[in-house]
Amino acid sequence: MKEWQVVAEEIARYFHAHLRAELEKSSALLDGTTFAGKTPRRIAEEIIDQLLREFPDLESREPAPYNFIKRWSERNRLSVGYENFSFEAYNIIFMERVLRLKNWDDPGSAERYRDVIRRTHGEYDYRSRKWSPATFLSFENNMREVLREIVLSIDSIDREESWKIKTIGDAYMCAGGITSPMPDHAVNTTKAALAMRDAMVAMKEEGRGAAWEARIGVHTGPLVAGVIGKKKFSYDIWGDTVNTASRMESAGEPNRVNVSSATYECIKDFFVCEPRGLIEVKGKGPVEMYFADALA
Repeated sequence: MKEWQVVAEEIARYFHAHLRAELEKSSALLDGTTFAGKTPRRIAEEIIDQLLREFPDLESREPAPYNFIKRWSERNRLSVGYENFSFEAYNIIFMERVLRLKNWDDPGSAERYRDVIRRTHGEYDYRSRKWSPATFLSFENNMREVLREIVLSIDSIDREESWKIKTIGDAYMCAGGITSPMPDHAVNTTKAALAMRDAMVAMKEEGRGAAWEARIGVHTGPLVAGVIGKKKFSYDIWGDTVNTASRMESAGEPNRVNVSSATYECIKDFFVCEPRGLIEVKGKGPVEMYFADALA
């Protein structure tokens, strides 16, 4: 079994425990409302059936040691408790996440995942919950940490390879070219940045999902990487390169990919770049920057 399939099966075990707990909630909660034409009870039952078809060993395994969705809701400090809230929309989304992870090497699973996410978010009534998409994003940051605890509890996986993206407040940090030599890491990272920007612009123009805008910054240079912690371990990176990348983001503009001169020297033969000149940066003074606009 491939490593991501091991992770998918373990997360499915925790998800199965939550779905069973969903069905123990009050009838008023499970049968009193509908989402996408189905009651929360029916949605939970259908997802359990699907989960057991995809992971037939679940019923024979030991139950998960805790309810990870309940733990997540407590970290989100919801105004209503876990027992008084139905997670029908999130259950639909999370099932697709589990399937996407299980079928990671199947290109078709990525498109299905995106379609379900867009459709579910489009049908969800944020106003009735008095939430905003930004609130949901903060909730997702907490889910990342809950899932991280599950992943790092699996003995058979390579913990060093299991997590490469971290959150810093409302920002995501991604590092390319670490743990294994990758001479084109700056090019690949910039391509990923442009793909993320284009996806967000398209979603806004087509009215799909939240109309977010994002600044993206990229810098290239040496750094230090390692595992920190005594009781809770975390793979992290440090150094001026990390700080400068953060400054590239804060000095950028919405829907633009702002790169440093160091990154520009690595990517200039592959991308159309717009010189910005020297931009004043907090703690660094004037810094030369460029907007990477598209592949050359």
